[in-house]
Amino acid sequence: MGRVHLPALRKIGGAEIHQVCNSTLDSAIEFIRQHQLDAQAVESWEHVCQDPALDVVWIAAPPGVHAEAACAALGSGKHVFCQAPLCLNGGETAGMAAAALGRPNLVSAVCPSTYGFRFSPFITELIRRDTLGPLRQLTFQGTRNTAADLAAPAHWSQLIEMTGVNFLNVTLVADTLLGWVGAPARLRAQTRVFTEVREGRLIEVPDYAVVFAEWANGLTGHMSWSGVAHGPERNRFELHGEKASLIYDFDTEGVWLCQGARGRFQKIDVPAEFTAEWRVEQDFIMAVRGEGPKPRPDFLDGARALALAESIHDSAHADDWAEVHLPDEELFIS
Repeated sequence: MGRVHLPALRKIGGAEIHQVCNSTLDSAIEFIRQHQLDAQAVESWEHVCQDPALDVVWIAAPPGVHAEAACAALGSGKHVFCQAPLCLNGGETAGMAAAALGRPNLVSAVCPSTYGFRFSPFITELIRRDTLGPLRQLTFQGTRNTAADLAAPAHWSQLIEMTGVNFLNVTLVADTLLGWVGAPARLRAQTRVFTEVREGRLIEVPDYAVVFAEWANGLTGHMSWSGVAHGPERNRFELHGEKASLIYDFDTEGVWLCQGARGRFQKIDVPAEFTAEWRVEQDFIMAVRGEGPKPRPDFLDGARALALAESIHDSAHADDWAEVHLPDEELFIS
């Protein structure tokens, strides 16, 4: 919240931070002091959701808090912005999507994935123009060091009650891939926890996953995530078609294209018209004010990304292929 959303919100004229709730009252007070906010620290998110003076509830807590807080805020007539991943599992997404779709007068949105965000319009355009040709195979590899230190205490992202089916950045990458190539028809996953106990706490959230996926159009995919790598986070996406191959390094924002089997990879200077500007906070507030369209991704988009992550979870636990079914709007409207 303090690194990205808060600085952007403070630049929006008329947008004011009135209350802050954190894991403890003391940490909320410290957040206010650190960021020099003219705001009140409160002990519970319930207090925030019920305050009639507030227009927007901005949820930047772990996923284990999202569903209950978001539904309560929407039920109190407040607009809701929710950090990704949307929540713990498909059961919770159903409640969140239904609450949002049942209140079309309110703006609800989930934070978009930052992975591939900047040049996502360019990737989408290359696929639309058939620059790569019929798609054959994609690869994603993501590594981070969250579980590399065997002696480190458990982080909240390693606790099943706080993350659910989300682990590492699987759901965030799923959000990106769904926008580019859609959902696979089926997948098979294997996961592993390398350090099963940290300071007496049982760790059930995977440190590692490998996924094989098949799309209805013939595209196949191999994706892997690791939390036991040393060094800085690394994320690399490749997409290979019959005519060309694409590489996108999410960390450096480098895009390379190779056309023809004997061609060479050339780094692309992406045109400005296919470059996305981060206006997430501004677009949300404009929508709340009725000055712009409702932003995407919305809660239904977030439910779809989480459904793909849940398919990975289910496949790994069943040790078998899992079909992927993304929820539609009709599922949540009675």
